[in-house]
Amino acid sequence: MLELLKFEYYRLKKNPLFWIILALCVVAPLFVGIIVRVLATMIEKGGADISDLDLSKANIKWITWFASSYFYVRLPLIMAIFTPLFIGRDYKDGIIRNKIIAGHTRLQIFATSIIVQCSVVFVFSVVYFVFGIIGMFITPFGPNINGGEMFIRAFILLISLCATVILITALSLTIKNRVLALVIAVVFVSTFNFFGTFASSYSYTPNMVDDYLDLYEDTLEKYEVYYNWDNSDIEDMIPAKSSFLGIPYYIGHPIYVLTNATMGSELIPSFSQAALLNDEIIPSYSNKVSREDAFKGNIIRAIFMDDFGSYMIDESDIRKMDGIVLPIEQVELTYTIKSIVWASIYAFCGYGIFRKKNLF
Repeated sequence: MLELLKFEYYRLKKNPLFWIILALCVVAPLFVGIIVRVLATMIEKGGADISDLDLSKANIKWITWFASSYFYVRLPLIMAIFTPLFIGRDYKDGIIRNKIIAGHTRLQIFATSIIVQCSVVFVFSVVYFVFGIIGMFITPFGPNINGGEMFIRAFILLISLCATVILITALSLTIKNRVLALVIAVVFVSTFNFFGTFASSYSYTPNMVDDYLDLYEDTLEKYEVYYNWDNSDIEDMIPAKSSFLGIPYYIGHPIYVLTNATMGSELIPSFSQAALLNDEIIPSYSNKVSREDAFKGNIIRAIFMDDFGSYMIDESDIRKMDGIVLPIEQVELTYTIKSIVWASIYAFCGYGIFRKKNLF
């Protein structure tokens, strides 16, 4: 097996696409730092002082995490292209057949491919993360990695990425047509992101819906005199529980519970990040994850229903509901377990097919 690994890493070293992606992992985060530096310079030339932004340490941590982790959203798609193209040559050039003839077992071939592809995503991730931190030195703020805790979050994301790569590798080894394998992998990654967004709208439980509707009613009653409502008006404005627990819920909630599709929306920051407990223009690096927008951001209800009353509810009251706000450690542990379980499923099922496949 050691010989197989040496051979695969030699092929990897000769692969131009690998070096192009690696170069992007260096340039992209540095570019973010340069852009922030340019914006700061423009602010100063305009007569303002960068200190006027009054950024806290938590804000700097968030910017550091944003610059260092944003690539994780794009990396699965990159691997969905790279892995099938790289492994696909094994069938095209007869490499797998030669490995079998040379006496290597199918398990060794399968395991070697997974090890190599996971090490590729590891290199991409580490390089991007490190240069994200380096890029922060270009900015006026400098990096803040929260005493090293940020490395743990990055490692959690890496485990999830490895699970995805194992699936893509299994597809590439079980489908001889590398174009077909590439298309399936890209479609999977793309739809996975879509279902992650969809499922994040249904992270609540039936008990949480009851609590939310009680809060909904209490909020409307606060405005009863101001809007001259009566009890019948308030009853008509309160949504039915079934509008929260319809067919979309019974599709989206299992996806939320059973998979890590929603990890991107909860752990990878963006400027529209709903999970961060901060309403400032530049959010704070949070130690908690909030799912409050699952009610207001419910996709189906937002499209088809006039939910006027929800905009009156104070978000701080929603956060007091049981299960809405969770410590980041609990969320990270949950995603880690899911990633390991799915990585095992992908590897086991992939090998089961590969073991019986006609490789000649």
